[in-house]
Amino acid sequence: MLFYDQLDGVQFDNQIERLKFEFPDFVEITDLTQEKERYGIYAMILDEYKQIYIGKTRKNFFYRIKKHWSDNVEFDRLIFGDWRKSKLPIDSFKALDTTRILVMPLEGYSEEDILIVEQVLVESIDEVFLANRLSGGSIQWSNRLTPYMCSKVKFRNL
Repeated sequence: MLFYDQLDGVQFDNQIERLKFEFPDFVEITDLTQEKERYGIYAMILDEYKQIYIGKTRKNFFYRIKKHWSDNVEFDRLIFGDWRKSKLPIDSFKALDTTRILVMPLEGYSEEDILIVEQVLVESIDEVFLANRLSGGSIQWSNRLTPYMCSKVKFRNL
């Protein structure tokens, strides 16, 4: 928690404004129940922790974001790699931690195009304000930690 406390709130607000300026298709929503038909990229903003999480969904925004809030993170998933550099998974935060949600509907986009947009967005956010554990875009999963996976994992510099 000390990590989050030391982050600059003005810089965080500037990061949000820059994100909305550079990606004007992002719109803030206030009623998630109205998002059962649209899909694409979303940003969950946790103002208290000065964190932004970028995600994608092909189902709908309502379902995917609610899933983040309802999933329980198993103890062995809280830390990935070195505990001094690990990021908490977004699923360890809940609905009351999420103060703002931005959505970028991408109906008609291919899966590959959505992955590219997600990766560009993740890479556009200053690392200290980014809650994502992975770099976004297409991930080649395996049951072991490979050099490829190590290159995709994002750590903190605590």
